[in-house]
Amino acid sequence: MQELFRIISGVISAGILFWYAWQIYSGKSEPPNPASWILWWLIDTIVLITTYISGKPIGLPLGWSLGAGLVVFTIFKKGSWMWSYKETICTISTGLAVYFWLSLGAAAGVIAGAIAIFISGIPIFIDMIRTPYRKTLPVWAFTALACVFTLLGSDGTLVGTIVGWESLVNNIVMSLVVLRDKR
Repeated sequence: MQELFRIISGVISAGILFWYAWQIYSGKSEPPNPASWILWWLIDTIVLITTYISGKPIGLPLGWSLGAGLVVFTIFKKGSWMWSYKETICTISTGLAVYFWLSLGAAAGVIAGAIAIFISGIPIFIDMIRTPYRKTLPVWAFTALACVFTLLGSDGTLVGTIVGWESLVNNIVMSLVVLRDKR
């Protein structure tokens, strides 16, 4: 049953990002900054690799990596390229995750990757507090659901659950934030 939960988690996490890429491609959603999404794809891929090397279930980070890769491909020409403090924060936290992975091993890389995801998400949280973008609700809500399946399929260890717990809390909070009315 745990293996089924892991598969469901991966399918949901990839599927919702595939849907988001389609929304962008079809013009139903604004294309986001390609620089940000390349960095998010990089974080997701680092979490995928460190999770795999640690011997933990890869469904959620695999879905993220595949889905973020498709979003990057979709927005590569459509989005407005820019670099701000958000991309700098994401780059630094990703670099630190890689440093901890290479210095202390894959398990430390998974934990550092979860922390990098949290830190890199703070500017997005601030933006959504200022200007909620309701069209992103399905991404946040379905990712939270994927996290529930990740946790149900986990081995219960810190390394096996930290990404699921961090992302679950983050995506529930973001779901609630984007539901707020614009000020």
